[in-house]
Amino acid sequence: MKAKTKPIDQPLTPKQRAFIEWYCSAEVNMNGLEAARRAGYAGNNNVLKVTACVTLAKPHVAAAVQVKLAKALAGSEVTVEAVLRRLQVIGDRALADGQYAAAARCAELHGKYLKMFTDRIEHVGTIEDVTTDQLTALLGEIVERGAIDFSRLLTRDEAGQRCLPDPAGAQKAH
Repeated sequence: MKAKTKPIDQPLTPKQRAFIEWYCSAEVNMNGLEAARRAGYAGNNNVLKVTACVTLAKPHVAAAVQVKLAKALAGSEVTVEAVLRRLQVIGDRALADGQYAAAARCAELHGKYLKMFTDRIEHVGTIEDVTTDQLTALLGEIVERGAIDFSRLLTRDEAGQRCLPDPAGAQKAH
């Protein structure tokens, strides 16, 4: 009696091999619809989406994709240092060629990695050092800027000024 072939051991059809090549390529970048189209499957976008989904659901195809991606990742030496070196080289060449926008973009990406362009607020002291009036003023400023809606935390006093509610509940929100 002939042993049954396990699904993962099934041979790939030529279209499945082409699909896997395209699916794992940098050009298609794991876009199933586009991989199915380029592999020669027929149909409109909806049909190709289903074809890609069904093809990827087959255990032997999924296993082949995993092997292909693992080999691609194992061979690539993508490290932070390598990317930063590449940005430096590209930026230097762009600057030498007078391509200032490209050089500036490389510098920007390098700076973003170094977190040079993040908004920073420096806090000095502890929360115990902040008076209630200072905290209320800060929350009011944040509410006016629309950054965060702290308005539900603030109430108004008799003069109409924003203030923090009395923890004892003596002051009522308006």
